[in-house]
Amino acid sequence: MTKQLLWTVLILCMSYSGAVTYAYDGDNHQQLTFIAAKHFNHCAEMVGADRYTPLQVRYVTKANAREADGGFWRKLVRWDYYDRKSQSDRNFLWLFETRLHGHYRVLLERLRSNKNPSTQYSNLGRVISHIQDMSTPSHAVPVFAGRWWRFSTADRFENYPVANELLVSAIENDCSAVSQVLSGGSEFDFDTLLTITAQNTIKAVQEGVPGMPISWEAFWQLDQNPGSFGEYGIAGNNFGRQTEFDCGVVDGEVCVLLPNDPLYLDFAFQRHLDAVRSTVLAMALLQNAAVDE
Repeated sequence: MTKQLLWTVLILCMSYSGAVTYAYDGDNHQQLTFIAAKHFNHCAEMVGADRYTPLQVRYVTKANAREADGGFWRKLVRWDYYDRKSQSDRNFLWLFETRLHGHYRVLLERLRSNKNPSTQYSNLGRVISHIQDMSTPSHAVPVFAGRWWRFSTADRFENYPVANELLVSAIENDCSAVSQVLSGGSEFDFDTLLTITAQNTIKAVQEGVPGMPISWEAFWQLDQNPGSFGEYGIAGNNFGRQTEFDCGVVDGEVCVLLPNDPLYLDFAFQRHLDAVRSTVLAMALLQNAAVDE
């Protein structure tokens, strides 16, 4: 009976694995990384620093997307979430590694120790993948998504379209932070970059939805205990979709968001913009380290 049960669970996991997403899918990671690489090279040229070659960019981007998409077993047993309390390793149930911090530290050690160019830029891509994930609310709050035993879907924010042209336009004239990192005058490192990106996302979730008496916690609600998972709020896992829910201020008042709602567009744009900026700084950190050696 036990053996039969294990096989049943395995088959269910395999059938469901395609629906589980590891934060942004590989395509979104790729778009964000290409935008960031182009901007980094623009800023590097302005300050006379080394640019990323097309090949180096592709090492970074390929590894980034692969880290995001992962394989079957990684999707099955590891969903990485930010630990607001201690950034220490925790386990959810016995099989599932839910916290990203231990894995992230391993990636950083590989990045620092292996100086082979193709390997190092690939390791940078893997590190960047996790930094970008911190701009997704379900992974920063965090809210546990993609539970195969409930046949639930992944968080809907994670596949929200990237507004490429708007992102390029928003960052094209801003090179101050990159210049500071390249000059060695910044206190940023890879650990603080991960933390700041996650904290920016948490702050954004706690901010009010413009024109409505609610915050974005209507979608992702933080737990009072910073070491615990939050949960989907009154709006549910419906980001990007038409949804109606009680505003909770006046009896009978209903908040409404529509597909392609400007409120959705702006919230997603700001999170994607933060992901791009963090990616640019990560690329600058590696280039600056190479110069210092």
